[in-house]
Amino acid sequence: MFILFIFCVCRVQIFDAALKVAILIALPALFGIWLGLGIAGSVLVGAGYGFFTPWVSTFEAFRYDNESKKFLHCIVVRFYDQ
Repeated sequence: MFILFIFCVCRVQIFDAALKVAILIALPALFGIWLGLGIAGSVLVGAGYGFFTPWVSTFEAFRYDNESKKFLHCIVVRFYDQ
């Protein structure tokens, strides 16, 4: 697909040589930056989810009134929701 893009940019008559070179250098660099930011964002969101989800699950136990329900909730969340 990228080879077709290079071929089309080189064949078009509207752009001069300097603009063609700028396009062929800038667009792959921008796509690389976009890919890197997407991967970094996914890692950060995954780490945040993995870090904060157990905290939220633990503090959900405090919604219950009596101690046995709190304890049961903690056990169920830790062993069965993974």
